[in-house]
Amino acid sequence: MDHKQPLDSVCAVADVKDPKTRILEAAENLFADRGFDGVSIREIADQAQVNSAMIYYYFGNKEGLYRGIMEGILSEITSVIDRTIKAGGDPAERITQIVNNYISFLQRRRQAAKLWLRVISSEDTKHIEMAVNQYIPKNFLSFEHTIHEGIESGLFRQVDTRLAAISLIGMILLFFIGSPIINRLPGMTNYLEGTGQQLARHTLEIFFHGLQQRESANQEDQEPKDLNAKEGSGE
Repeated sequence: MDHKQPLDSVCAVADVKDPKTRILEAAENLFADRGFDGVSIREIADQAQVNSAMIYYYFGNKEGLYRGIMEGILSEITSVIDRTIKAGGDPAERITQIVNNYISFLQRRRQAAKLWLRVISSEDTKHIEMAVNQYIPKNFLSFEHTIHEGIESGLFRQVDTRLAAISLIGMILLFFIGSPIINRLPGMTNYLEGTGQQLARHTLEIFFHGLQQRESANQEDQEPKDLNAKEGSGE
C-alpha cells in the first residue's frame, strides 16, 4: 500500500509558521492597531492560535513581547542599512540603495511604521530610550556620514548633514505613518499599493536636487545656517 502523503498536505505543513513567529506577527498587528494598553495576552494568543502560556514561555510577559517586536523591527532596519553601506559605491549610490531598501522594508512591514508612530505619539519614553540607546543613533550616523562623504568629495554642496539626514528619513517615513491622512487626499487613495520604486524615485529626486552643487552659489547657499541665530538685524 502506498502511504505517501499528498503533495498539497506536505506543502501545507511546510507553510505552517512556528508558534513564536505567529505570536510576534499577531502581537505586532494588534499593538499597531490598538496600542500596548489596548491589547491583552489572551487576544494575542487567540489570534496567534497558541496557548497563553507559550507567550509567557517565549517572552516572559506582555512587556517582553512588546520589546521583542520593537527590537525585531529596529534590528532589521539596521541590518538593511549596514548591508547597503558595506556593499560600497559612491555616496549617491549608497543613499539610493538605502532609500530603496528602506521603502521596500516598510512596504512589507506596514504595521511596523504604524506601531512606531504609536510609540512616538504616546511619549512612550521607556521604549523610545531602548530604540535610541541601541539602534537609532547608528542608523542616523550612517545617513549623516554618507552625506558628509558626498560633500567632501564635491558630489554634494555644503549643507547641515544632521538636518539633511533627518529630512531624508522623515520623507520616507511620512509616506507610511501618514497614510491614514494621505489616503484621504484627492487622487491618493491606496497610494501605497503602487510600486515602492515610484516612492523611492520621487524621494530621491527631491533630496538630490536639494544637495546638488549650484553653479552660481553665493555665500549664503554654501554655508549652512545656524538655526539658533537671530534673523534680521532688529535686535
